[in-house]
Amino acid sequence: MKIYIAGPITIDPDHWREHFADAEEWIHKAYPNAEVVNPLTLENEPECIEAREQIGDGKELWNWMLKRDIRHLMTCTHILMLKGWEKSEGARLELRTAVDVGIVPLIELPEESVLSTYWDNYGKKKEGKPRTVAADFAKFI
Repeated sequence: MKIYIAGPITIDPDHWREHFADAEEWIHKAYPNAEVVNPLTLENEPECIEAREQIGDGKELWNWMLKRDIRHLMTCTHILMLKGWEKSEGARLELRTAVDVGIVPLIELPEESVLSTYWDNYGKKKEGKPRTVAADFAKFI
């Protein structure tokens, strides 16, 4: 199992850095053998640092990073959508791409924390793991 974390990064980068870190921690607890792809940690890779120096900030850098993130997403079996994902152009694109190629979506409900309760496919409370109903995403993708 390899899980990609997706959510709104550019909306509030400082807040989301912590939220992505919490999500990564939660994944390691819920799925001890899972690998995690956290796009915020990818920013420390040499290719990303070089891209920032060459491209600078703005839409061109955003495009470059999204392409890099999609390459990493394609190696995953699941995508965890953090609350607020529906407000993020990049996260919505990542989800559409994931669903199109059969990557299983996991959703964090807006009113819940990544470390708390999720709902199963039948609307019953369930501890620990988020639901995986692709139909939930239809209005956003």
